[in-house]
Amino acid sequence: MDFVCRRKPTFWGITQEGDFLKTMIILVMFHDITSYGYGKILKGQNFLEHFTMKSYIHNASVLRPLFADWALNQINLGDLQEWKKVATKSKHPKKFQQVCLWIDSTDFRKERYKDHSRKSSDWSYKENSPGCRYMVLQDAKTHVLKFWGGYSPKLYDGDFLDAK
Repeated sequence: MDFVCRRKPTFWGITQEGDFLKTMIILVMFHDITSYGYGKILKGQNFLEHFTMKSYIHNASVLRPLFADWALNQINLGDLQEWKKVATKSKHPKKFQQVCLWIDSTDFRKERYKDHSRKSSDWSYKENSPGCRYMVLQDAKTHVLKFWGGYSPKLYDGDFLDAK
């Protein structure tokens, strides 16, 4: 919150007084995590009745780069030597202490639409529903170093890594 406030972003629709900034941050994160539509989110917010969808979309586009800047300030990627040092000091079994980076992917369910085809690119067989896949790269202490996301669950993880 402080990081975003110090940058004084220009929002549309409502002044930045009170809890608006906090509410806007939560709504943008909620949209990105759940993939609910902007209209559906705004319908559930009684105190934002006069707030238009166009304003919400603009405000979200203003906040996302600030979230990325904040994350860059929080995450120290380190280098190979640091990752090896952390791995050898980890409490993993001896054979895994040579592994310095861990990667995994997971699917998150999207809002289910009627008559959604299993052949569509966003169908997740893990969730048995439409979904988005996210991939996380972390060191042996489980510190997240990189987070990719919102891609098709039908894309093979190896192909996604090749592309990145």
